[in-house]
Amino acid sequence: MATHAATERVTSRTAQAQRWLASAAAHGPAEPVRLVVLCLAALAVSVLVWRWPNDVPRGTLAPLVVLAGLGLSLHRLLIFYGWLVGCYLLTLTVGEPALWRSVSVAAALASTAAAMFFVARAREGLGVYGTTGEHLLRALHAAQGQFGAIPPLPEGWHAECAVDGAYGDAFRGDIILCAEGFHRRHAEFALVDVSGKGLRAGTRGMTTSAALSGLLGQVEPWRFLDAANTFLVRQAWAEGFATAVHVDLDPVFGHFSVSGAGHPPAMQFRAATGTWREVTQSQGPALGLMEGMTFPRSNGEMQTGDVLVLFTDGVIESRESDLADGIDWVGGLAERFVREGSFSGLAQELVDSARGGVNDDRAALVIWRG
Repeated sequence: MATHAATERVTSRTAQAQRWLASAAAHGPAEPVRLVVLCLAALAVSVLVWRWPNDVPRGTLAPLVVLAGLGLSLHRLLIFYGWLVGCYLLTLTVGEPALWRSVSVAAALASTAAAMFFVARAREGLGVYGTTGEHLLRALHAAQGQFGAIPPLPEGWHAECAVDGAYGDAFRGDIILCAEGFHRRHAEFALVDVSGKGLRAGTRGMTTSAALSGLLGQVEPWRFLDAANTFLVRQAWAEGFATAVHVDLDPVFGHFSVSGAGHPPAMQFRAATGTWREVTQSQGPALGLMEGMTFPRSNGEMQTGDVLVLFTDGVIESRESDLADGIDWVGGLAERFVREGSFSGLAQELVDSARGGVNDDRAALVIWRG
C-alpha cells in the first residue's frame, strides 16, 4: 500500500509539472517574446559551454528544443532551429571534444528537434500551436466526465457509475449520461457504447456524448432513443454505430421504464423474491443504422432492497463464453453485495473485474433503493 501511495504521489507530481510547463508555454509571454527569450537562452548556454567546455555539457541545449516545440508556431520554430545550429557550432570552436561525443550530442539534438517539428506541424494543421490542442482535449475530457454526474436523488435512493477505457485510455467509446428527468422529480440515465474502443472511438464518443447529453432530460423519455438514432444516422459514419440503454426513474413512486437499442439488457434484482430478471427483453436495433426505427419500452417497479444494473458489453464479453454467461456472471458477482445489503462499489467492481479484461472499454451503472 505504501509503495502504491508513493507511486501515486510521484505520478501526481509529474502530471503537475507537465501541466505547469504546458501552461507556461501556452499562456506565457507573446510568441515573438518567447522566440527572443529562447534564442538568448541558447546563446547563454553556448557561451557557458564555450567558457567552461569541461563542466557544462552541450546536451544542456536539449530542454530548449523541447520548450521551443511546445511554445512556438512552425515558422518561428524553424527560425529557432537555425539559431540553435549556429549556437551549437559555436560550442565546437573550443576544446578538443571527442568526435563520437560531438556526433552523439548532435544526433540527440537533431532527433529531438525532428520530433518537436512533426508535433508542431500536426498542431499547426489543426489551427493551433504550442499546447493549445492539449488544453482543448483536457477541457473536452473534463466536460465529458461531467455528463455522467449523478443528479440528486431522494433519501433512500442511490446510484453509482464507473467507466474505463481499453488499456486505461482516457478517451473511450463507452459513455454514461445522467440528468434530471423530463418529468418533474424524475431522473434519467443512459449508457451508450460507440463502436470501436479506446482512442479509436474517442472522437466519436466525445461527439456523441455532447449531443446526447443535450437530449437527455430535455425530450420525452420515449423519444430519447428516437432522437439519438436520428442524430447518429445524420453523422453517416462509414462503419460506425452505437448501442444504448435508457432509464427513466420516478423515485417518488418507485417506478421506472427502460428502453434499449441493441444493448445488453438491464438487470433487476428483486429483494422480495431474491431473483434477477432481464428488464429489456424487447428492444430496438443499434443506433445509427437506419431512420424510422422503434425502440420499445419496458416498465418496472423498485421496492426497498431492489437494484437495477446496466452495463456495456465490454463488462460481460469474453472469448471463452457468450453474452448469456456474462449476464449470469453479473448476478453472481453481485451476490456479495446482496448479502451485505448495500450495492455501493458494485459498478466499480464490474468494471474492474470485467470478463474480457482491460482490452475493451467498460461502463456500468447501478441504481438501488435502500
